[in-house]
Amino acid sequence: MPDPTKAPEIVARRAAEQMLTTRLAVYDQRIQAMAGSLDSVHADLAHAVAALRASTAENAALSGAIDGLSQRADRLQSTSAVLATRTRATSVLALAVGLRRNVDAGMPIGAECVALKATGVFPGPVDHALQELTRLSAGVPTMRDLGEAFDVLQARLALRSSGTPSSRSLMRLESLFGLGAQSQDDVLLEHLRALATEGRFSEAAKVLEASDAAYLGTDWIAMVRARATAVIATQIVLTHALQSMDAAYAMNDEAPAPKPAE
Repeated sequence: MPDPTKAPEIVARRAAEQMLTTRLAVYDQRIQAMAGSLDSVHADLAHAVAALRASTAENAALSGAIDGLSQRADRLQSTSAVLATRTRATSVLALAVGLRRNVDAGMPIGAECVALKATGVFPGPVDHALQELTRLSAGVPTMRDLGEAFDVLQARLALRSSGTPSSRSLMRLESLFGLGAQSQDDVLLEHLRALATEGRFSEAAKVLEASDAAYLGTDWIAMVRARATAVIATQIVLTHALQSMDAAYAMNDEAPAPKPAE
């Protein structure tokens, strides 16, 4: 569930992202219109070039001029492809940033996953990461959620460790006089508390899962795994988005657009 203490920050971020998304949509429409016009100009020029070449094959000067015109048409088409690549890279990065924000806040991520998939084909690892995130589209547990759920878990473990009222009294006496060794349950609980206090929930989940008390924390272990999966998958998507943005803006305006990574 979202952290209420971060509500103003989340609202401000959502407003900023919405503004960015709106601007990107406007730019995308303009670029698509420009690309359509450039494609039309390129087609017309190609047709004209072919016709002129057919009728002026013996005129070297005119043929050279036609070649120059054809090259300019090709450059227009390349520029259109570069603009389209940059627009997609910018859109993917904006969506990836929004995805990361919602994962951190424990908010639903279904809309971001759908929008990212709609931008086009991704490399295999990124596509797999999006599939993992789609499974968690209702929301990802936050660190605070894990901490609160751990409080419930350690209460269960403490109850298991304490046993019956008579055994609890005996344990207190033994502890008071230094007659009894610490039980395995107590050792486990102390270890888990130490890890949870440091926010090392994934390690704590592995320790718990390997113990005979694992049945008491199956729900908590599932929460920890869900968050770990979401964080790793989100980082994969965000890293790809940043790399794509760098590559798109490093391109020469007349260079061919790069092919999607396999």
